[in-house]
Amino acid sequence: MPLHELWDDRGTLPAVRGEQLGLKEIAKIARHGPFRFVIADAGMSLQWVPIEERFAFWKTAKAHVLPRDAGGARLEDFGGYFYVATVWTTADRTPIVLLEMHH
Repeated sequence: MPLHELWDDRGTLPAVRGEQLGLKEIAKIARHGPFRFVIADAGMSLQWVPIEERFAFWKTAKAHVLPRDAGGARLEDFGGYFYVATVWTTADRTPIVLLEMHH
């Protein structure tokens, strides 16, 4: 990691990696319409959160998101793992929030 492309069962997605996000930026994306979460964990397939489950997922995931301006992190400060969040843009403009897991 960091990832340079996103994919699903059909293949590589035409998505462009954007900036790192923090809690405020993710909340802003959530307020402005549909979006997707995807989790990247080294050595595993990407885990796409079903769109109808994104808010329930976010309730537990947000405690593990590394702040945007953090210079570093200790795993124990985040319950043993944390996510580095980035936004990806697709052709139809639906944002994808990638959560790259570190543990």
